[in-house]
Amino acid sequence: MKYFKYRKKIELSIFAIFSLLIAFYLDKNYMPAEDASILFRYSENLIDTGVISYNVNGPRTEGATDFLWMVILSIFYFLGFNTYFSAVLINLFSLYVTINLIRRHYSLSDIETYALLFLHFSITHTYAALGGFSVLFVELFLVLVIINFLKGNVFNTLLFSFVGCLIRPDFILFIIIPNTINLFKNFN
Repeated sequence: MKYFKYRKKIELSIFAIFSLLIAFYLDKNYMPAEDASILFRYSENLIDTGVISYNVNGPRTEGATDFLWMVILSIFYFLGFNTYFSAVLINLFSLYVTINLIRRHYSLSDIETYALLFLHFSITHTYAALGGFSVLFVELFLVLVIINFLKGNVFNTLLFSFVGCLIRPDFILFIIIPNTINLFKNFN
């Protein structure tokens, strides 16, 4: 058992170093995606002025759609982290947690787990996350919704559905079916 815990710590350490290097490299060498940059500005302005607005010295312009993502990035900005760096790091950490939730739920072998991890880097939504969008963070909550739905845990399914909608309003499209099934199954 000690070997297993030791191996998991090494795995986490390697992934953390890998994630920090990627986040640092992207932050220093690339620009975030345009729409992600817009949300970053809302996040930074929230901390700098206390107002959710794109313009600081002009008329208020509201339009930050990903409310919880904006708030989380604002917290990291308040703590002194670059917003783009934070977005990439949160996404990569979310990917690690997601992969491990799937590993545990489906009892995947290490080879299957690493294959799933590397498969993510061949899918375009991972590159959108590396551009600053909340894609992998949202994926974490989608996996939490699905796993809790499959386990029959209505409260957690609803909780993670709610949080997912705070991150991305269009998350509602992903959660309609499991929550409708829960509604008819448990409240009929």
